[in-house]
This record gives sequence, structure tokens and C-alpha cells, in this order.
Amino acid sequence: MEPRSAADAVARAVDEASPSSGPGRLGFLVGALFNGLLIWVAHNLLDWGFPPFLTDSFTDALPAVTVSLVVAVVANGLRIIYPARWFVTATEIPVVTANLYASVVMWRVFPFDFSDYQFRWDLVMRAFLIIAIVGTAIGFVGQVVKLLRGGQNL
Repeated sequence: MEPRSAADAVARAVDEASPSSGPGRLGFLVGALFNGLLIWVAHNLLDWGFPPFLTDSFTDALPAVTVSLVVAVVANGLRIIYPARWFVTATEIPVVTANLYASVVMWRVFPFDFSDYQFRWDLVMRAFLIIAIVGTAIGFVGQVVKLLRGGQNL
């Protein structure tokens, strides 16, 4: 819809450039720091031997996990600098894409060994990964639609 007056155009421009109604700069800082911590944790899990069902093949999935977390750190850093609603939405698209990539790699590598357990935890983990992949793909589509709507919620 076209603005009816110059005042409407200014009000719309201010609204589009205004900070998102999301977590704000402090929330983005906390998110960046937490994801940075997760990078360190992910790179030390095998050395710690925790969790016990994680196999050495996790090293094959680690680059994808790292990319996913680094993209989130960078996106949050950019959001601290420029927290406009449309920009926050735009930076969510590469984050969701990297998360989808990491989830698919975890599915393909499947660095878990639940053979010491009587319960079929491998099936639970596979189901969890399917839910993560499908949910993330839906999230990607939702973020693209949201961006096309100017950062407005669906």
C-alpha cells in the first residue's frame, strides 16, 4: 500500500528502520557469546569423552557444526550494530540455512553409538534429526516470507 502523505512515508520508513521487537542489542550480545561458547564446547567434546555415545566420526560433522555456530555469532554481531527489523530478519536466513546444513550433515554422518543401551536411542536421535531438518526447512521458508513482508511477522 502506498503512503498517503509524506508523513505516512516517514512513519513507515522509521518503522522499517526501527529496532526489532525481538531480543534487542543485549540479547544479540548474549546470543553471540553463547554461540561462541558452544563452538569451544563442540571442539572439546571428544577430548572430554562426553557424551559417552559420541563417536570419533563427530570430527566429520564438526566443520558443519562450526559453520552453523560461526554464522550465528556473525549474525548476532551484525544485529548489535544494526538492529532494524528487516535486517534482523535478513540475517536470520543464513543462520537458518547453516543450521539446516549442520542438521543434514549430522544425519549423514550420524556420529552416535547407542549400542551400550537397551533402548533404541538411535531411532530417537534419527527422529529428532528429521524433526530438526523439517522444522529448519519450514523456518527458512518462513524467514524468506517474513523478509518479503518487510520483516513483519506472518
